[in-house]
Order: sequence, then C-alpha cells, then structure tokens
Amino acid sequence: MEKREKLYSSLLLLGALLVAVAAVFVFGWLSEEMLEGDTQRVDMFVRTSVHQHSTPGLTRLMQGFSFFGSVGTVSSLCLVILAAFLYFRRKRMAALLGITMIGMAALDEVLKLAFHRPRPVAFFWPHAEFL
Repeated sequence: MEKREKLYSSLLLLGALLVAVAAVFVFGWLSEEMLEGDTQRVDMFVRTSVHQHSTPGLTRLMQGFSFFGSVGTVSSLCLVILAAFLYFRRKRMAALLGITMIGMAALDEVLKLAFHRPRPVAFFWPHAEFL
C-alpha cells in the first residue's frame, strides 16, 4: 500500500509540475503578444461579446465577484484565516499563507510595473440605462 501512495504522490507532483511549466509558457506567449500590441483585436472581441450578453442582474453579479476579489476583502479574509491558523497552533500553515500573500503582492506590483497596461475604459453600452 505504501508503494501505491508514493507512486500516487509522485504522479501528482509530476502533474503539478507539468501544469506549472505549461502555465509559464502560456504566460510568456501572452506577455509577448501583449507587449507587441497584438492583443487589441482579441480584447475588443471579448469585450464586445461580453457586453452583448449583459443584463442588469448579471452586471450586479459580476460587481459582487469584483467586490469579493478586491484587495480589502482578500486581505481581510487572509488576516482572519491567519488568525485562525495561529489560534489552532498551525504555525506552518500560517507561515505558508503569509509567505504566499507577500509573494502574490510583490508579483502583482512587479507585473504592473513591467507591463504598464492601463485598465480598460468602462463600457456600459447598450445597457447603460439599467445602471
């Protein structure tokens, strides 16, 4: 049984490594396309397609998702989880969460500085009257 568990763990680790390598290649390709300005047509296509299917309810739902993904909400939730880890004496988990969040914040800032890509202008047509 122990050999089976080791094999399973090894295959899981190999799969995770393959996914990570594939993600690096996709991100590299996408970064190159973005820096060359080749993503404008795709951006406009996706933007137009999304807004063709927009409704007031769907807009409110997406605004809710944006709220839950905001810096304040994610930071507050992480602090609560960090406190819970410390309360239950899960120091290793607390340290991993803290390191991950610091790394994420640093990567976010570095990528913003590297790409200088402005946020898209708000696009509320044709449902602007519902907002």
